[in-house]
Amino acid sequence: MRHPHQHLRQAVWGKQPLCRGVGVAYHYHIKRSFSTSSSSSNSKPTSLSSAQPFSLSESEAEECFKKWAKELRFAPLEWKTNLVSNKAPLERYFLPYWHFWVSGRVFFEGRIGKYRYVYEYNAATRRNETVRKTDWRYVSREFDFSTYSTSYAGDMFERVYTKQLIQNIQFQKVDSFSVPVSEQDNVETYLIDRDTSWKISWRDHVLPSIRNDSLHILENSGYMADEYEVDSFVFHIFQHSEKIIYFPFYVFKYGYLDTDFTIMINGRTGLVKGDRQYDFVTTTLLSWGVGSTALSVIQYLSHGEFLQYTPTSSLILQSISWAFVPSVLIGLWFKYYPWFLLRTRKWKKENSGSFNFSSGSYTYTFHEKEDAQRFYQQQRQYQQQDFKQQQQQRQQS
Repeated sequence: MRHPHQHLRQAVWGKQPLCRGVGVAYHYHIKRSFSTSSSSSNSKPTSLSSAQPFSLSESEAEECFKKWAKELRFAPLEWKTNLVSNKAPLERYFLPYWHFWVSGRVFFEGRIGKYRYVYEYNAATRRNETVRKTDWRYVSREFDFSTYSTSYAGDMFERVYTKQLIQNIQFQKVDSFSVPVSEQDNVETYLIDRDTSWKISWRDHVLPSIRNDSLHILENSGYMADEYEVDSFVFHIFQHSEKIIYFPFYVFKYGYLDTDFTIMINGRTGLVKGDRQYDFVTTTLLSWGVGSTALSVIQYLSHGEFLQYTPTSSLILQSISWAFVPSVLIGLWFKYYPWFLLRTRKWKKENSGSFNFSSGSYTYTFHEKEDAQRFYQQQRQYQQQDFKQQQQQRQQS
């Protein structure tokens, strides 16, 4: 079936060929893109022209670290005590992040669905049953959109932690300064170019934000529908900026199970993220108690009519014995889970040559600033044509 706004789709985006990048499809008529560059200097600089300074001293960072360690649940007591008392000195790091700002207009196509219930014959049950069906209506909308996003540009630390450590920062208020670098500071050279970092930001931040805003617009459009879907959109970017910003972190490394683990502290907010451990005895006893209780309740409900012949105590003992072996396995899994997780991350890093950027029907295009006025004039013409067609359809109906 032809999409009701197919003429708008072709008029706005045209029939350009698609260019396949690193796993992502984007329109070939991009007029301006982020250029690829990398830093080749291996010597530590004496100062950083675009960075945020440390606002926490080492003693304040240690207090944040101790508070984080004490609040860990199900952690080995000996490990937690040694972690706090015999902790090695914290290392100071400046890690590189690409900081993006994009602004433009989003055109999206979606569906609104209303439920209706009908009686249909079910051949399996041989009777009429109530079946829910959805009547879909296609709609298209547009709105202005701008956002900030950051992406870790290094490869020395786990991306999951470098992302979590700055997720609560108000990116539009991020100011960069010229910060001197001392002998104790370690500066990581950025390895990921702007093109790749932008695609990571697009996948992890910009795309979900646009989808959420599109759904919010549909839900508040007054249709009173039961279901909303966003099928596709294109983000026309008219203005953008990008720069490298170095964020400060304290890093602590420790050994456990013959493996090196890392804990990171945000040098400005004190937020702590890193590899933690789980106690085998605690997790085993907890899972054993929960499993025994669940099995006892199940046996009681399923054998209720035979309780007069079977003592309740024997059912409880039987449940405890059945839950023992699975509980031990669960305890072992928790004990070695951090080790397994770290090995899995290293294996993925060593065997993956690129990032996965598949975004399907959600695309973006770059335009020069002078194209914006001509672009909006063209869109108003298409909107007027679409409005006239809707009026004619209403009159005919």
